[in-house]
Order: sequence, then structure tokens, then C-alpha cells
Amino acid sequence: MFYFHKERQPLHQYIERDFRTAKFLNYQATEEQLVDRVVMNLYPSFSVNTALLDNPRPLKNLYRVVGLIEE
Repeated sequence: MFYFHKERQPLHQYIERDFRTAKFLNYQATEEQLVDRVVMNLYPSFSVNTALLDNPRPLKNLYRVVGLIEE
């Protein structure tokens, strides 16, 4: 079970929750696959206002991009 990003939810919180859930459920996916899922489930208004040419991989790159966006 994965969550969708909510409109006013901080991105870091959303990412951490998805990765914790995957670990808890022993979800058999690579880090890259989980990053893809996180990006795919971002809130629609975020996706419209932010253009990602490529999904940021690995997870540390996703956090770096999120940090820039949240500033």
C-alpha cells in the first residue's frame, strides 16, 4: 500500500512515509523503482508547476531536488 502526496503535505514527509511503508511491508522493489513511484504519485498541482526532465535517482538526489523546490 502506497500513499498519494496530499496538497499541503511537505514533500520530505511524503517520501519518508512511502519508504518506511515499503520497508515495513518488505516490499520487493529497488530504490529506483520506489523513487519512480513517489514521483508518479505527487499531488497534481505540484506536478503541473514543476518539470522534472528525469526522475531523480537515487533517493539522495530526490531529496536534493525536493530541498530546492521547497525553498
